[in-house]
Amino acid sequence: EGGDLCEREAVKEYIDNLERSGRISTLRSFKTNMPMGKKLVPAIQVRNAIEHLVTNGEVDADLTRSWKQRKRESIKISQTIKRKVEETVKKAMQGDVTAMNLLGSW
Repeated sequence: EGGDLCEREAVKEYIDNLERSGRISTLRSFKTNMPMGKKLVPAIQVRNAIEHLVTNGEVDADLTRSWKQRKRESIKISQTIKRKVEETVKKAMQGDVTAMNLLGSW
């Protein structure tokens, strides 16, 4: 919520560490050191620009390989989550109370 552009995973890890240690109230912007909330907003324009540069070969080959590998991993995770949600919805529609509770908690 600080408005700064940062690596999402690094910020998530920072927030998670503060939450685990009970110090989430000390969450501050990396750039300004001002207090901030823990809501993360995707920078879609930046992601699209990076994807365009990588796809068109305008980025160093080593960085491109790393980015493409992370994207493949992200897609696999998304597909796994989608399947899990679909399975849970199906169970809930069949009357499975545990599945209903799980959907309600997501």
